[in-house]
Amino acid sequence: MSPTIGTAMTPVPPAPAGELREPSGPTAPWRAVWVEAVPTAHAPRRPQRLRRSVVLPGDVTSAVVRVSARGSWSLFVNDDRVDSAALSPEPRNDGLVAWHRFDVTSRLRAGENVLGLIVGSAWETGHPFDGSGRPPLALLLELDVELPGGDHVLVGSDGEFRSKPGAIVSSADAPGEVQDHRLREAGWKLPGYDDSAWTPVRVSADQGLDRLAFEQAETTRIEAELEAASVRETPTGALRVEFPRRVRGRGKAAFAEAAGTRVTVEYRLADASSGPADAFIAAGTPHEVFEPGFAFHEFDHLLVSGLRNPGSARFTALEFSRPR
Repeated sequence: MSPTIGTAMTPVPPAPAGELREPSGPTAPWRAVWVEAVPTAHAPRRPQRLRRSVVLPGDVTSAVVRVSARGSWSLFVNDDRVDSAALSPEPRNDGLVAWHRFDVTSRLRAGENVLGLIVGSAWETGHPFDGSGRPPLALLLELDVELPGGDHVLVGSDGEFRSKPGAIVSSADAPGEVQDHRLREAGWKLPGYDDSAWTPVRVSADQGLDRLAFEQAETTRIEAELEAASVRETPTGALRVEFPRRVRGRGKAAFAEAAGTRVTVEYRLADASSGPADAFIAAGTPHEVFEPGFAFHEFDHLLVSGLRNPGSARFTALEFSRPR
């Protein structure tokens, strides 16, 4: 049985509303501090999940969150993704670290709420470097909630955040991203989750608030999902997955593989002899999907190796919007 192929282009639904423009007038000073996961010797820059519970005493009149990171990031409130960027932050060449602001009023409620983030390694600009030559992954976040009557609840990144590695084992635009789906965990971005086994974060040695800049550029988003135009087996046993045009983005695969199966997805242009590669280790659960969280590649075909059940696989390409 051959993998599923086609020629359709599926538009991606519009991004969720919520990202705000730069505030008019002077920017309020940050009262939060940069925090980072406590690194381990064998994996000092492994991507991290970070979470914190926020208990609100009543209904929410308005709520705005400001966020930045040294590394790439995704932000969730009560398991609802707030940002919709394919690349956060956008690549910069001015040595500054971008920050964003979002309206999260509709995502909060009276009682317990959860701020959840995934921070990974990608666009390494504007950061101090540690002894390994790579910047420590770090988070800066500030949530300002206005309650009826005008009182405010301010929550900033501090030692109350907790961290734990997740399914993303490593991430970078080159050589690529590795995910172990056996480490996926449901519910960690929701209230009621027990994070007592997670590690408290530490305050970063470098606070560097003078290097922050509001993100003015249009956010790069996933614009379309392209079906594979053809899939064929190569003499080495890998699958060559062709797309109808050159793609700036990342690959995506739906599959059914036994737990522990490691699959490599290599990105190629024309007849190039090699390219960057993402990889995943299957959990063996039904309807698994591999989609890199932070990877960015240019390619016109994929070379996929390691599949034991290629007939179950379906491949698409997630095409990023281009800067205007």
